[in-house]
Amino acid sequence: MASLEFVSVDGSAFRAYQSWFVDEELPRRISPPAPEWLEYVCLTSGVHAWMVREKGRPVGQVQLDVDDDGAGYVAVVVEPDLRGRGYGTRILRDLLARPEARSAARLEAGIEANNVASRRLAESAGFAAQDSRPDRDGFLHYVYITSRAACSRRST
Repeated sequence: MASLEFVSVDGSAFRAYQSWFVDEELPRRISPPAPEWLEYVCLTSGVHAWMVREKGRPVGQVQLDVDDDGAGYVAVVVEPDLRGRGYGTRILRDLLARPEARSAARLEAGIEANNVASRRLAESAGFAAQDSRPDRDGFLHYVYITSRAACSRRST
């Protein structure tokens, strides 16, 4: 199994990511990337967006927004033709090991209640559901406490 490479999103990656939205399910789960999104992820401090590649082929896209309070907000997308092949698990595992994710005190993900695959992915990586009932928009909220937060609790 080849290792995954996280490459910062640029114009080429943006176009590749946009092409995935011909898939029927993906636009129901996440908004298609617009030029404003590309500007946001490229120019905003604390925002990280990567095209994830395996042997040069795009297999996923990840966005991590870290706010001033140390919370990181995660979105993981697997290239639609590759769903169900373990890429989500590998991408999320590798993301959690990245310094950008480890610098956050906690990571959060909002997942639609009916998105069983993403809920299982989050839970398998150690994210815990904060409530068993979805919010008014239909999302369940998951939290992952990073090693940074665990270390700071031990030192107090």
